[in-house]
Parts: sequence; structure tokens; C-alpha cells
Amino acid sequence: MEQHTKKHTRRYFCHLKNALGDLKIAMRGAFLNIKSMLALQIIYSIFYTLIEYSLFQLLLSIALKIDGYSFLNSANIGRFLITPPAIAMLLILFLTACVLTYLNACILLGGFQASLARQKLRMKDIFLHGCAKGFQRFHFKQLYVALPLFAYQILINLFFFYEICFRINPYSTFLPMLFSKLIYCIPIITFLIFIGIFAVREFFCACYWYLGDFGLRNAKKASVPLVRKNLRAVLSDIILLNLLVVVLWFILRLLCQIIIVVVVNFFAPADLKVAMVLSFNNTLSIALIWFVTCIGVFLNAAMMTHLFFRFSGNDVILEFHLSYAPDTPLRRIFRACGLAAAGVGVFCFLYYGIYNGALLAERPLSPVQIYCHRGLSSEAPENSLEAIDLAISSLSDGVEIDVQETKDGVVIVCHDASLKRIAGKKINIADVTYEELKQYDISYYFSKDHEFTYIPTLEEVMSLVKGRAHLLIELKRNSASADLAAKVVGLIEQYEMEYQCSIQSSDYAYLRQVNELNPDLTLGYILTTAIGNYYKNDMIDFFCVRSMFVNNTTVAKAHAQGKAVYAWTINTRAEAERMKNAQVDVIITDYPAKAREVIYRDEKSSYSIIKLLRLML
Repeated sequence: MEQHTKKHTRRYFCHLKNALGDLKIAMRGAFLNIKSMLALQIIYSIFYTLIEYSLFQLLLSIALKIDGYSFLNSANIGRFLITPPAIAMLLILFLTACVLTYLNACILLGGFQASLARQKLRMKDIFLHGCAKGFQRFHFKQLYVALPLFAYQILINLFFFYEICFRINPYSTFLPMLFSKLIYCIPIITFLIFIGIFAVREFFCACYWYLGDFGLRNAKKASVPLVRKNLRAVLSDIILLNLLVVVLWFILRLLCQIIIVVVVNFFAPADLKVAMVLSFNNTLSIALIWFVTCIGVFLNAAMMTHLFFRFSGNDVILEFHLSYAPDTPLRRIFRACGLAAAGVGVFCFLYYGIYNGALLAERPLSPVQIYCHRGLSSEAPENSLEAIDLAISSLSDGVEIDVQETKDGVVIVCHDASLKRIAGKKINIADVTYEELKQYDISYYFSKDHEFTYIPTLEEVMSLVKGRAHLLIELKRNSASADLAAKVVGLIEQYEMEYQCSIQSSDYAYLRQVNELNPDLTLGYILTTAIGNYYKNDMIDFFCVRSMFVNNTTVAKAHAQGKAVYAWTINTRAEAERMKNAQVDVIITDYPAKAREVIYRDEKSSYSIIKLLRLML
């Protein structure tokens, strides 16, 4: 028995040594063009991500609108995914991913072939050669080459999918629910086993097709026996390489976490340290997963090329010739136009996605968002420009404000109908002009030491918030508010903040007016109680409910109809924890930093980083 164990141990270490040798040779073969190829892979991955993400956002918004859903959540996603618009959306995304994966494989395999043939190329040459050869051989049937590559990428990135699905908040509510039920768990595991077998079985299909210039049918036939003959070596090399990729991720994450803790400890305000560390840790995890998967695809392509060259005995891989046509003035003009078009596309994505707030819009399966109630009113007068600016600086995802009109029709940001509480004057806002209103100090109730603070206009607030956070605007009715809805919608359209603003009110007539003026705006109905069946109203996108009336049942009913739930005003840790467990979509609070600590503190990766921060403190 002991000899048998020693024999298996020696065999294991022998396989490990061989796998390390293969990895070393694969990296040595890629080293000649490694800088150009790595840079090209990162740039292409950014392009891939932008295309897929933008297309996903566009198609999802269309599919949700067709199916009558305002938001996608764990309660309605099952029904949504089996609707024709959702199936069409997934099919388009899958085909786009196949095309992009196909092109990426052509670029990588061509670059590694050039390295093995000892030809040093510029990044432009690698890209143009890969695209030229890919387009030369492309027609719809050739997309089959992308299928095993796509399945293989899913297989090697399972660990990172696990990290996203179970440790990072945007996906941590729905997928664990699937795996907790046997009826969902069995099909998922069966599917993963199938794509694993498929990816390994046709591991060399793309290599035969691209590097060996085989036809698609012959490439499929040649791949299976080559894999079967060398299955142990192929599996050991794949497993070792991807274990090293996971180790790289752990090392990078640890180093980045230490840097975050050190920087936050020295530069962040004391009351924001823990919240900032947790928030940055969440963002860092997503960014590092993206970066390491990008490197992982690169390394796996290098290993695939090396193993094909080693096992196939086909020297054609060393016969490398650049296949794209040489430069001509006309080609240079076309290339310049292409680069200009790509630049315009990136600019439009950044402008409409970030500056105009499309990427700040609430996303499907989002974590609990934290909105600051009337700005950071614990540090500055409520609804003031200072309070709103401090709210954003305190890591709020959005700011809740109240608007109404003055006597001369100016839309201002103020909650009360009179100045008695905030300025100590018995004056109704509807009875004075804005110029008169600006003379009153609304820091009266706040602190005697505070500087003079005036009531801002909605236009001033929009200028301050644009591109920085979401704005939740509550319409308040007073005697001067006949056209308030039209003016607010006009300002939102003027500042191009349709994606960045939501409108709510307890006055249903206001919401109907807003919907008639701009049906694309997100609308919320404020409920003081949770009594009544409001959930099936197609015009309403979310309900803003006092937290004492919110529980798992009320949230589930709203979510089942595709509506979101905003809970107000949550100022204790216990209540924030209860709202989190109830899976509300937005927490409205006076203390955003404390709420953020509650929302993020149970992540598995958060305990060690918080301990490190406390040690430094």
C-alpha cells in the first residue's frame, strides 16, 4: 500500500514537472512579441467589454419595456428570461460574443505563431494580420470555431464567475438562490459538465483550422484524437496554468487591498474610513477579475498554441507570413477614418454613459443603493448645495431632494412649504419671489456658527450633481406649483440627465403629468403605508415606502411585478440590516457612510481588510 502511494506521488510530481515545463516553454515562445500582444489583448478586451456591456444595456432596456417590467430582480427574472424579447436579447448577445471571441482568437493565434516562427512584429502588424486572416476565412459556419473557445473561456473562468456571483453584491442575491434549489442546481451542473467536455474534446479545433489551414470539418475530426491521445498532459497543463492565474489574482488583490488601506488611513476622514475601504474593495474586486481574466485568456492561448505544436508534429506553424496587404494612401485614409470612428464611438460612450449618467442609472440585479436624505443634513443645512456636495463625497449613490415653486415660478430645492423651521420666519414660499427668498438664511435651525446658506434652485443642484450621482427629485405641491412638473421635466431634458434623475411624488397627478411629458423618465409613488394593491400600475417604476411598513412580503410583491422598492428614512444599523435582508432596492438615509458599512460588511473578502484597517488605526 505504501509503495503504491509513493508510486502515485512520484507520478503526480512528474506530471507537475512536465506541466511547469510546458508553461515555461509556452511563455518563452510568446516572449518575442509579448509586449505588443499583451497591450493588444488589453485594448481588445476593453473594446470587447464596452461593446458587450453597451449592447446588453440597450437590448435589456428594450426587452424590459416590451415585457412591461421597470426593473429586473430575483423575483421576476425567471419569468423574464423565457419571454421572446429576452430570448432574442440573449441570442444577439451570444452571437456578438462569438464573433468577438472568433476575432480575438485569430489575433492571438497569429501572434503566437509569429513568435514561434521567430518573427518580431509590431502591434499593428499582429492586429491587421489576425483580422485579415479571420475575415478571409469568415462565413457564418466558421463561427463554430468560436464555440469551443467560448466554452473553454467559461470553463477556465468558473472561479471568477463564482467570485462575481457569490461575493460581489450585484449578483449575490439571485444566483445563490438558484443553487439552493435542486430543480435549478441539477441543470446548471449538467450544463457546466457538458461545456467542459465539449471545450476539452475540441481543444485543438481552432489551432487546426487557423494554424494548420484545415477545413472546418477536418479540423473537428483531427482535434478529437489528438486530445484523446494526450488527454492527461492537456488536462494537467490547463489545470496548472489556471491555478497559477487564480494565485496571481489572490496576490494582486492582497497587494491592492494593502494599498487601499494605507491610502484611506492617511487621507480619508475618520468617519468614512471603513465605508471607503469596503466600497473600494468591491470596485477593486470587479476590476481585478476583469484584468486577470484578460491575462488568463492570453496565457491559455499561448499554452494552446504550444501544445498544438508539441503534439501535432505539424511544422506548418513555423511557416508564418503576414497576410494583410501593404499600406497604400487609400488604405491609410480608410484606417484613419476607422480610428476616427472608433474614437467617436468611445467619446459617445463616455459622454452618454458617464457624463450624462447612463452608467449611473440603476442597473438590473443591483445591490442596495444608498441615497442621502435631503443631502448630508447631519453636516450641513438640508437641501443646500453644501449638503448635496457632502452627500456625494460621503459615498452616496444618489441624493434625495424636494422641489417646489416660488411666487415668480422659479423651481427651488426645499422641503417645507414655509420658512418657519429652516429660517425662523413665518413666510410661505409660494408668497415670495426667489430674489426675496435668497435673503433668508436656512442654517437658522442648524448651527449658529454655520455660514449664511440660501435655498438653491434645481438648476444649481443639477449643475453640481451632473455626472457624479443619481438625483431623486420629489415634487412638492404648493399654491404656486401649477406647472412644476413641466418645469422639472424641462430642466432634466435641458441638462440631458434623463438617465441620472428619477422623479417621485405622493401626488399621483404630478406623476401622470411627468409621464405624459416624458414617458422614459423613472417615476416613483410615495406611500405612507403599504396598504392597497398599487403594484400593477404600469406607469409607476418604484414605490417609496416608510421603512416601518417594509418587509419581505411587500418587497416580494413589488418585485414580482417588476417594481423597485425605496425605503425611507433608515438611520440605525439594525433598520439598515433589516432593509438589506428584505432586499429593498434603495435605502434613503441621513447617514450614508454607516449604511454602506452595513451593506458591504458581510462580504467574505471584507473581514481581513477591515481587520487590517483597524490595526493601522
